[in-house]
Amino acid sequence: MNHIVKALSKELGVAPQEIEKAYKSGAYNDMLRNMPKSLQFQFATKMNNPQAIERLMSTPQAQSLIQKIKENES
Repeated sequence: MNHIVKALSKELGVAPQEIEKAYKSGAYNDMLRNMPKSLQFQFATKMNNPQAIERLMSTPQAQSLIQKIKENES
């Protein structure tokens, strides 16, 4: 999962420790504050659309990530 944290850190301009803290606490708003405005809008739009979330979560990439997270939790 470290490679995901590092990639997000670089993309969002947020320290890896902040990303891990947001992940553990569920406080994503603070983590996303440095995201470009266009991406913030896209993110908010998708998060408010259950069908978009379902499509996103059913992609092979999302399923692979979910599987990796589950393996790390056990």
